Amino acid sequence: EGLCGAKLRIRREHVHRQSLEILDRGATAFLLRVTVGHRSVHFVVGKDGGAPFVTAVSKTATTLEDAFRWMMPAAVQRAIAEGKGPHRSLLALGYAGWAPGQLDAEIKANGWLNVTADEHLIFGGKLDNKWSRAIGKLGIVDWREDCSSCHNCVKRGCVYGFYRDEADTLRQERGFLDYIFQCKGCLNCVQDCTKGILTRVVNPEYERLGDHYYTPEIIVSTWYQADTGRIPVSGSGYGGRFSGPGFDSMWTDMSEIVRPTRDGIHGREYINTSVDIGRKLNHLAFEGDRLAVDPPRLLENPLPIIFDVIPERFHRGPVVASVANAAAELGLMLIAGGHDTPKGATIERDNVIPLIEKPEAATDGQIASQIASQIAGPIAGAAMVMVPDCDDVAKVRAALKQQNPDQIVAIRLPATPQVAQRARQLADGGVDGGAEVLHLVFDKHGREDAPSRPRHMRDVLREVHGALTKDGIRDQITLIAS
Repeated sequence: EGLCGAKLRIRREHVHRQSLEILDRGATAFLLRVTVGHRSVHFVVGKDGGAPFVTAVSKTATTLEDAFRWMMPAAVQRAIAEGKGPHRSLLALGYAGWAPGQLDAEIKANGWLNVTADEHLIFGGKLDNKWSRAIGKLGIVDWREDCSSCHNCVKRGCVYGFYRDEADTLRQERGFLDYIFQCKGCLNCVQDCTKGILTRVVNPEYERLGDHYYTPEIIVSTWYQADTGRIPVSGSGYGGRFSGPGFDSMWTDMSEIVRPTRDGIHGREYINTSVDIGRKLNHLAFEGDRLAVDPPRLLENPLPIIFDVIPERFHRGPVVASVANAAAELGLMLIAGGHDTPKGATIERDNVIPLIEKPEAATDGQIASQIASQIAGPIAGAAMVMVPDCDDVAKVRAALKQQNPDQIVAIRLPATPQVAQRARQLADGGVDGGAEVLHLVFDKHGREDAPSRPRHMRDVLREVHGALTKDGIRDQITLIAS
């Protein structure tokens, strides 16, 4: 009682001799790896015929995909079986045994390598290099062990000069250890060391960047693009996965060559990236050779990008000002509440979209009091405002339209499993009564707010798009997602 089992179902025809690999042979057990397709399972089989057991690992619990907790209680294991497991996981199959006091004695005799088993060491990177990454957490052995203390140390001869002040930094605690993070990875010191005691490992701080969704590779690649202004790829095309969750299940052609001209970014070929924001007519009517209807006002954005409200935890240093300057320089719009609007920014000049954080005040004529004093000018002068969805959102929109009939009112919707139905309700009602812009808000990983198995933004947007298309009003509505 209190134990839960795990059964691996693999079709017999999918398992063959090539899929089984012996990674290590011990005195009492084998370390095996079974690979089926692009997935592999590692487990230990005892030579004495003992049955392997499962030890589950992780911290939190959300989905089965991200599973398992180390030595977890039976209640958590049942949650895993029901698809409500932890966020990150490692499945370990195997068994081991020690005599009473044997393990403690081996540790005291330095028979085991001990390092801090942080989350990234357990869950991050590939299993094949986990040993070297654990060694890397111990630092570099220098002037000890097998070091000959030779006078022409390859670290002192670093062509980039990153280790010249190492001794002073370590002994006198002078300055910062910046040189550790500036290594170019040329491996000259590793190759030229006469004793071969130097090695390079992945920087643990790099591996701790982001999380399971925004991986260190994605963050560094984004930083590189932002810092250099270089395009994501060259003519070789997209180098990522073409299958997986979310956007990774979409085929994206990001080649720099615009076919069929093969002129692309290097010549005379242009692609219009501007988008129109606002509600459009479902059809045009003419009287003779004149247009008989007045089209609603539309805002033209040069890029399909709007800077969203900056979370309060990032209100430090030049972050807010940098985003505002980027929006102004690119001619884009910036959504801003009273607490994060840069000082001196104005609604008319800087394309600021005021976010009315308490929309119920709009029906009482107190709209301006909801926006902080940093925004100069009345709310009625804004080309576009944004309000969160609420029970009286139609009255809020009517109150804003009464002050400025040409003003575009965007409704901010939290992405939930019912968001498609709510979008249909808000969009219905024609040009005068229906919503003009719907802003669907997802979590930081692009997923909806759901108690279990949240869908990715791609799937939710497809559902909303399909629902509005079925009602015949999709072409009239602007959808924004963040």
